[in-house]
Order: sequence, then C-alpha cells, then structure tokens
Amino acid sequence: MFSKSKTSTSQYTPLSRPGGGEGSSSSTSLEKRSSEDDDDHPLLESSENLPGLQAPKHWQLPKLILYFSFALALLSCANIALFPATLSNYAAYPYTDAELNALPYGDARLGLDRAAKILRPPREYLRAWPDRVVRVSRKLKNSVWGNGPQVYVTVEDSTIMRFPVPTAGINACAISWHAPPENSTRIKDLTTKGDISEIEVWQLIAPSATSKPGSSTNMDELDYDTVSYSALPVRGELLGVLDLTMKPNSTTVEPGCGQGDCTTALATVVGEQGTVVAVDPASLDYGAPYTLKQAQDHISQGPLGKRITWVQQSPKDYVSSLTSTSDAKAFDATVLAHCLWYFSSPSLILETFRAIRQHSKRLLLSEWSLEATRPSARPHVLAALTQAALECRKGEESISNVRTVLGPKRLTELALAAGWQLEKETCVQGGEGLQDGQWEVSACLGSGFARERAVVFALRDACEASLDGVPGGKKGVAAMDVWVASFV
Repeated sequence: MFSKSKTSTSQYTPLSRPGGGEGSSSSTSLEKRSSEDDDDHPLLESSENLPGLQAPKHWQLPKLILYFSFALALLSCANIALFPATLSNYAAYPYTDAELNALPYGDARLGLDRAAKILRPPREYLRAWPDRVVRVSRKLKNSVWGNGPQVYVTVEDSTIMRFPVPTAGINACAISWHAPPENSTRIKDLTTKGDISEIEVWQLIAPSATSKPGSSTNMDELDYDTVSYSALPVRGELLGVLDLTMKPNSTTVEPGCGQGDCTTALATVVGEQGTVVAVDPASLDYGAPYTLKQAQDHISQGPLGKRITWVQQSPKDYVSSLTSTSDAKAFDATVLAHCLWYFSSPSLILETFRAIRQHSKRLLLSEWSLEATRPSARPHVLAALTQAALECRKGEESISNVRTVLGPKRLTELALAAGWQLEKETCVQGGEGLQDGQWEVSACLGSGFARERAVVFALRDACEASLDGVPGGKKGVAAMDVWVASFV
C-alpha cells in the first residue's frame, strides 16, 4: 500500500533507455502531463501583473498644489478688488452702537474702536518758536546741543537757532521755512540780494517765543514784512561765535559802524524796545557805491530804524562824553566789528578801550586775524601787511582801510592793559561772499605804491607773486580768517 501511494504521486519518471519501447511510452506520457499542466492557472504570477505592487504616480501631488495656489491667488485678488467698495459701504452706511452690539460675531470696526481706547494716544509736542536765529560759520556740521533752559540747533547752512525749552519739560521744537508771499514788500529783497540760500533770518519777530500751547500763532500766519533779513554772513559770525544773547530791550554801542552792516544785526538782537548807538567819525559822503548817509537813511526808514541812533563822532570822544554813573553802566555790550584797523595808532585803541571800560559791561571784538586757512586768502594777508607798511608813515592823514594792523595777540594785550579780562576767543573762516580780500589786493597793486621805498616794493612783489597760486587771479582772492574775542 505504501508503494502504491508513492508511485501515484511521484513526478519523476525513469529515464528512457536508448532503443527501448518503455522509454518511448514514458516520454509520451510526460509530454501529455506537461500539456495538461499548461492549461491550469499558475500558482505565482509575475510581479508586473500584480496591481497592488504597481509604482505610484508622483506627478499628481505638485499638480494639486499648483491648482490650490492658483485658486488662493484668485481669491486674494478678488478680496483686494472688493476692499475699497466694502470700505465705502461702511462709510456710507455706518452702524450704530446698538446695531454693532446686535451682530452675532461683532464687527471689525468695533474691534478697532476698542483697540483705540486701550492704546495710549499719540504724544503731543509743544511747538517752540526760535527767539534767535544766527549765522556762525559755513564749516560747522549738523548738531544739536543745549545747556539749561535753551536748546541750540545747527542746520546744514550753519545757521544756529535758539529755542527756549518749554516749561512743561517737552524737549521738542519745530523748524520750518516758508518763502515770503508774492505781495510782500520783502520779495524785492529776495530778488536783489541773490539766491535764497544767501539770505538769513536773524529773528522771527511776529510769533512770541513764550506762546502758550494751542495759540493760533503759527508759521503760516506770519506777517513776512515783520521778519528781519540780513545778507551779510560775516557780521552774523560775530554774533554766533560770541553768543551775543543779551537780555531783551538791552542797549549796545557800536563804534566804527560804517554803513551799518553789523548794526542791523545788532538791532535785531536787542529786541523791539532795545537800542543800538552806532558811532562813526567818517564823513557822510564817504563810501561807495552808497555813501554812509544813503545807507544809514535806508536803514532808518526800515522796520529796525527806530531802534538805531546814528552818531557822527569818533568812538573815543563819544564814550568819553558820557556821564559816568556808579550804579549801572550805560551799555550792556560794546561791539567793534572790523573797525580797529581804521584807528590811527595802537595808543588810540588803548585809550578807547579804557573809555569803554567805564560805560560798558562787555567788550566784543572782531578783526582780521592775519592768518589764512585757505590758500586763496593768503594774498589778502600780504596785501594788508603791504598797505600797513605804507600807511604807518602817514599818521592822521591816511584815508586807507588799513592804517594800524594789529594781530589778535597785540589786541588782547591792549584790552588787558585797559582793565578788561579775556572771556573767550576763537578764529573762524571769512565768508565766501566777502570781497575785502579782493579790494585790498587791488589797492596794493595800484599805482600809488610806485612812490614808496624798496621795502614796500618787496612786499608788493610778494603779494603779486602770491596770485600765481590763486585760480582766477584777483577775483579768486578770498578773505583771511577772522579773530573774535569777548572781554568782561
């Protein structure tokens, strides 16, 4: 029985023997069985025919992301396009508080209103008007500084504006510039004095520096005809460097006022009730292209005229004629701006300083320093020394602009000898628009020097040779540096 079962299930067949019949029949039965097996389904199929093992299609996921992004972009564009219309509807049909509270989910504007109540209101700044605007030097950089109750602001054109700090402690100030209107009488000054960058506002008279918050006074309502202008920056340098911040309604004397270049600036500083006594011994027909009388009359007819008193007398004689009082001195300050070289001798300068000492609280000096920071100003120095060598022999007969040339060191010695104490001093470059250097060089190279000795010829030749390094020759000569000092 065991043998029969084994025989019926065996898949092996005996190998056929060559030439034997049994081998042939066995081979036929094997082929028949193989053909029958081919008709049946195989137990294992190829992996390529199995659907569960096919590779996934990776291109479908990026395509879905692209479609989603495109739809989101279209939705955003639609929202942006409808946003103005939505806002206009809200503005045209505003909801009341009751309607807003009745909404199931509130409203966006309701949230903004609540946020506005929670957030701190914006800080309000108290506008402080400048009570003094002064030009100092063209080389200063932007800066803001202050000490005590004042704040100083320097802007790009080197104009210093002094702002009083509000009593409320708000450290802020407003700076703005508006050109005068076309119907203003000051518009002529703008056209005759040059570009607007050459015009300096010395003081804003119309608005009060102590205006209370909420006052209606503002820059837009200014009467521009009450604003004082000056187109002479070098005179402003004296005020800025020396910090001439005298008390309102003060009194100042200016010996050697000439045509009033610095007088107008001083008249602005002293205030509406202040006084400037301008003293000069020159004849009223002196000066060109306008004489002293023409220039002084023009200033007197302007808005500052009532603050200025003109005196035709030598500074020493005028100061000596004043009545001396032991209680208070007559002047808060005495300003001598570019006039000391007109004095006939150093001894006269010393006597004038002593006379001023009896009647003035401060002595403010400004004179050429005999130094040239810029190479183009060196001819001015040589021309001044050359003229001094010529004029020193003439004494009282000289009518030159350069008669007694003294440097800062010698002028300081004279002031100390007169009883003054040096408070501070410095040097600044002369303004670019000054023509003093050109005038002195032209006078030095004139024919009047042909009658003098060899030493003057040598100085004259040195002055002429120095023009070789100046672009433009005589017209390119700049003014030398300016020395300024304050004595008390």
